[in-house]
Amino acid sequence: MRLANATVYGLAGAVWTTDEAKAQRVVARLRIGAIWINDYRPYVPQAEWGGFKQSGFGRELGPSGLAEYREAKHIWRNTDPSPQGWFARCSLNSS
Repeated sequence: MRLANATVYGLAGAVWTTDEAKAQRVVARLRIGAIWINDYRPYVPQAEWGGFKQSGFGRELGPSGLAEYREAKHIWRNTDPSPQGWFARCSLNSS
């Protein structure tokens, strides 16, 4: 793990093992953007693509990549629109 994570890059890598639990432990600790288990290079457009460290930041493709094009908005809906008196408690003229 130290050797794999010691590099300044972290775009893609692969783990080869017959031990599924070990594979999950290893990929959880790797600082790599795309990791294959028992394979290398297949990709689908639904999957995020991007690296760690000097291999870049941010993500392209997938939900994470599309999120950069969204404009998030907070909306509060008052289902009991009675006066709340929030501003009555505040006074600009404090003595």
